[in-house]
Amino acid sequence: MSDSELNTVIEFNKYKILIVIFTALVASIAAELLSYFLFFRKSDFLKLQDNLFKSRAKLDKLKLKDRTGIITENATLSSSYSNKVKKNPKIESLEQSITNLNYKISMIKMKSGILVGILFAALIPLKNTFFGDLPICKLPFEPIKIFRLVTQAGLKNASVDDAGSIFIFGQAFMAFRMAIQKAVYFDTSTSFGRM
Repeated sequence: MSDSELNTVIEFNKYKILIVIFTALVASIAAELLSYFLFFRKSDFLKLQDNLFKSRAKLDKLKLKDRTGIITENATLSSSYSNKVKKNPKIESLEQSITNLNYKISMIKMKSGILVGILFAALIPLKNTFFGDLPICKLPFEPIKIFRLVTQAGLKNASVDDAGSIFIFGQAFMAFRMAIQKAVYFDTSTSFGRM
């Protein structure tokens, strides 16, 4: 293959990759919008989120007071003269409440994840109809055999460093989805309710 033929193939593949990445961006935006309107915008989720934030703030206050000695009960001496401090029942009940709220929120997020998974699975055959079983790019390395099963999904007679549209779409979809979640508000860390 001459250099000019190689350059046209590389340019063509660049456009294919850009198309796949753009469709992944659109699909991830659509998936997050669907999740938002079906799950995260509802009053039940917002109420759970607010209760979780308030409970965490209250627990932090109680633990701070407990550490400074304002609320702690007097230490009792046991037969071996070691100090034992009773755990504050308010702290225990708040920790249990936070655990329950986290469980309920994780169930809602699981439903959202299932919806996104179904959307992703529905788009895979669409990728195959547009790009078929042709590789759209060459990887700069030779992946190990297990990884090759993913990179060459849907490809026929591909060399070891070829990658198909399904692989590129999946990687871009997950990357865009995480970026959208962090940028918007679906970050599930302790700052989740601080918006």
